[in-house]
Amino acid sequence: LSHHGEGRFARAVLLPIPTVINEEGYIRGSSVTPESLASMCAEDTLAVGYGIPESLRELLSSRGAKIYDLSLDEEFLLGNARLTALGTLGYILTEYPASPDGLYIGIVGYGRIGKALLNYLLFLGVKARVYTTRREVMLSLCEMGIESRLVGEASELSELDLLINTIPVCTRM
Repeated sequence: LSHHGEGRFARAVLLPIPTVINEEGYIRGSSVTPESLASMCAEDTLAVGYGIPESLRELLSSRGAKIYDLSLDEEFLLGNARLTALGTLGYILTEYPASPDGLYIGIVGYGRIGKALLNYLLFLGVKARVYTTRREVMLSLCEMGIESRLVGEASELSELDLLINTIPVCTRM
């Protein structure tokens, strides 16, 4: 990234992912307050984080810092989803005693991670069932021949070898 289209930033501030201000008023994982961080920022500063709280965003911007929030970068999010799906696949392949084409795996969620994971699993011949909160997604998957259910509908989970939750919110199965 360049500053005002020319040159580079003089300082980059890498915030924790996700970026959170804890109850004590510090940026999580540090002994730095938002105010002390802002005092180190100027117009030549780039602050990078994920889910940066609005109060911190405003404070850093008021000092002239440019903010880059990775939670708003679709390319970053897709790359992380693929990496998470590959890590999950690696775990299954190394820790599960059965051949992938003999497994029946449920995937809760069909967002970025769920889509990537399903593609990898289907490629290896895994029988999969997707649980989604969106009826249109369920119908679309079923039209493609992929077993799918709505989250919360009665479903037999005991027939699955593994159930993987890819959604970041609490969901009742």
